[in-house]
Amino acid sequence: MRSPKVRSQSGSVMLLSLVLLTVITLTAVIGMQRSTLQIKMLNNMQHHQEVFNATNDHIELGVSFLQRDENIGVARSTLGPLIQSNDTSLLLTNINLGPGWDDPTGYSEHVTVVDTLQLSDISDPALASSQYLKGNPGASTGTTQKFYFNFTSSGSDASGRITSTQEIVFNLEGPAI
Repeated sequence: MRSPKVRSQSGSVMLLSLVLLTVITLTAVIGMQRSTLQIKMLNNMQHHQEVFNATNDHIELGVSFLQRDENIGVARSTLGPLIQSNDTSLLLTNINLGPGWDDPTGYSEHVTVVDTLQLSDISDPALASSQYLKGNPGASTGTTQKFYFNFTSSGSDASGRITSTQEIVFNLEGPAI
């Protein structure tokens, strides 16, 4: 009896398998790198939003606190020195609005916010008008006037790479100077 001839194998199946495994491995590595990058981008966006929200809370709550009727004494003691100096370059930094004012909470302790108040030189367009009776000499001049203030809130994360600065101008009416 004769034995069947043994055919020599060229190894093409093994070569094809190695190529397929290499392609699958490269695809998996690229997928993991992309997902890692996306996680970093998402964390960065969350930190940026947290800093933005902190500065936004400070500016909104600060202005509404100063404009509330029950806090008029605090507003006078805080804003009075700015008005009396009549110096628009004078800044109040790290404002302590006194009793009843609590710094906004709910964001990370790694976010720091610095608030500043400044008397603004914006004039009320109605007061500058010649049609405004109390603005004309000889008329009963106004006993009150509007004072405009810039309230600026600047925040950053612990690293200082993510920052947010917001500014709002508000006015309060007080005795004319």
